[in-house]
Amino acid sequence: NGSAILDQCGECNGDGSSCEISPFEFLAPLEGDEWVKGNVHTISWTGGSEFINIKKISLGDVNTSQSLGNIELDFENTGTYTWTVDCFSCIEGPKTIYIEQDLDGDGSVDLWKYSQEFTIISE
Repeated sequence: NGSAILDQCGECNGDGSSCEISPFEFLAPLEGDEWVKGNVHTISWTGGSEFINIKKISLGDVNTSQSLGNIELDFENTGTYTWTVDCFSCIEGPKTIYIEQDLDGDGSVDLWKYSQEFTIISE
């Protein structure tokens, strides 16, 4: 009938409990990294369900808890994204890269994962 949804384990209309999934984690940026505006840096990650891609990678301000922009693509759960650092509305302070995932296919976000804190600097 077209309403079947794959869960994070790849089961049709499953509840996500039939498999063991390695935890999602960011490999870069690392705590204390300084990324220079205009330079190219690589965001990298591993883990998570092979059946659920990452739909969006976002940049967040740690102090204000505000999103500073995002990249909406369909990323695999282990991968990299090469980013030319740009942040017009950035204020001083730590930043984080984060992802949101819908693990059970119901249309709402079930998981948020954050990178370690880093800074964006002008040079």
